[in-house]
Amino acid sequence: TAETWFCVAEDGVPYYSRPDVAAKTDKIVTTGSKVIGKKEGEWIKETESQMYVPYKDSDTNKRLFKNERLIIYEQRKAAGEPGLARYHSTSSLGSSDGWDYPAPKRMTSVKS
Repeated sequence: TAETWFCVAEDGVPYYSRPDVAAKTDKIVTTGSKVIGKKEGEWIKETESQMYVPYKDSDTNKRLFKNERLIIYEQRKAAGEPGLARYHSTSSLGSSDGWDYPAPKRMTSVKS
């Protein structure tokens, strides 16, 4: 599913024709601009152009893009909105409740 990503880089971020630093193009995403696309590993593939932008700076490891949900969360948190804490789940498999759950058995039908 495609998401909306906002460029938070200090400078513009170049587009790449494929997820490879050697495939740089002349097209640039300017700071504050949005890209609609899907994250694929360390790259975001823009839906419309099918071109790629790096998710993080390869030198500093700083994010170059943040998705819309994170931007909204950060704005609400900065405004002091209550109830924006993250909690550990105790109701899902893999939670840290001390129990070791077996993998579910596969359902099979028996023909007679």
